[in-house]
Amino acid sequence: MAVSYYPIIAIASASALSLLGDATIFTVLPSYYTHLGLLPLQVGILLSANRWIRLVSNRLADRCYRTMPAAPLLAVVFFLASLVTASYGYFSIFIALLISRILWGVCFSFIRQAGIMTVAATADDIHLGKCMGLHRGIALTGWFIGTLFGGFGYDHFGWSTTFIVFGVISMGSIPLGFYSQKGGRLVKPSLRKTRLLPINYKLMMCGFVTGVVGFGLIISTLGLIVKEQVVMSMSLFDRTVGVASITGI
Repeated sequence: MAVSYYPIIAIASASALSLLGDATIFTVLPSYYTHLGLLPLQVGILLSANRWIRLVSNRLADRCYRTMPAAPLLAVVFFLASLVTASYGYFSIFIALLISRILWGVCFSFIRQAGIMTVAATADDIHLGKCMGLHRGIALTGWFIGTLFGGFGYDHFGWSTTFIVFGVISMGSIPLGFYSQKGGRLVKPSLRKTRLLPINYKLMMCGFVTGVVGFGLIISTLGLIVKEQVVMSMSLFDRTVGVASITGI
């Protein structure tokens, strides 16, 4: 069976655009939180709030996709995700940023679920791994672009301008997300012939530790380490490169 890669590429590209703001806030906030009047503890809460809420919103996303047409639902979700990205540029107080991070976590539950189920609905068993890797690879380009150009944007244009511009750019995810579903419904997991496997606690622990070390320790503290132990800025090709740009690189 020939696999149509267009829905997978579309939903993955939409996911990449939606990740711009999240990647930028991980790059900038740990090193410049004092400019927003925040405390280190508040930074930790902001960077983790979107993940805690997903313990609840992942289940909500699954239920919604089982009962609602995916295309219009995704259009709304990507629109809200774009607004959340832009809202980072409008608000600088902790409570407002916390609400935005929680909303982003809910949106990402729907985005991630849509990506996985689009691959499951499109690929056959032979190409499932290849298609999942294709989706993952394209989607994470949003993190690459967000970390690199988000840090550069902050150093040259400031907090508000960077997030508002990324919020506008991420609006491109709306038509891509809608097209990826073609007005239909996402496949229900129960429709695929699968067999239940025993819970692999070692695999679960491996995933947990990887997340804690990667996003919990390295990515969320790298900017602060660069700022305090390396340099605030440096000269590169006769141009001053700030700590946010260094962190992004």
